Parts: sequence; C-alpha cells; structure tokens
Amino acid sequence: MFKKILCVTSLTAAVLGLGLPASADIRVDSIVVNQSAPTPEGTNIRVNLMNDGSLRQRPSVVELQARDNATQTWHTVKSWNWDKNVAPGDKLALDFLPARDEALDTSLQQPTYELRAVVMGASGPMTSFEYQYSPGVEVR
Repeated sequence: MFKKILCVTSLTAAVLGLGLPASADIRVDSIVVNQSAPTPEGTNIRVNLMNDGSLRQRPSVVELQARDNATQTWHTVKSWNWDKNVAPGDKLALDFLPARDEALDTSLQQPTYELRAVVMGASGPMTSFEYQYSPGVEVR
C-alpha cells in the first residue's frame, strides 16, 4: 500500500512539474534609452540581458515592445532572433538603432512612452521588464 501511495505521489509531482514553467535564470537587467531627437538617427535603445543562473540559457527571441501609455496595448518595435547560448554569468546587450531612412515607430516619437523587453524561450515567455521613458528622467 505504501509503495502505491509513493508511486502515485511521485507520478503526480512529475506531471505537475511538467506543466509548470521552468524558472528563468536569464533576465532583463535594464533598458537604456539614448534619444537626442524623436528621429531614427537620434534614437538608440539598448536591452541588457544577464544570465544569473548556473546553466546555459537559450532564449529564442527577445522582443522590444512599446506603447504611448498604460491605456494602450503593447506592440513589437524590434525582435531579435538567434540560436546562441548565454553562459552562466554572461551579459548580452542588444541595440535597436533604426536606420536613417527607416520610419520610426509612432510611440517612440511621443514626449513620453513605455517600453517592455520580453525574453522568449522554446516554451514561451521567460522574463520581461518594463521601462517608462521621459526625456531627462532616468526611471528603471
């Protein structure tokens, strides 16, 4: 009887464990905005990632999303795809530098706007980080 209970308990724990997302060791450390003017050539947005874990992580996509304010929905401004591992303790910087002739997203042309970086793994979102941009004000 004890073996049956132990077996059922172990099986239940294993099934529940498969349904839960793995803990994300890679995280968005910061979003840095350097915008001298609301133009493509005056805009540089950097997403800084860090692997805090003890295992290599392999995010499949990092999305930079924007919106004018909290009443609007997020939309993707830039998406980075790659198949490289991020080693434990390593940092990774991803820069969004619009080309001079590229149309700048309308949210990035506003006096203030919100940014969000979402790191996606094979099984879905791993982590995200939000940032509110206001010229001359550093908010993290």
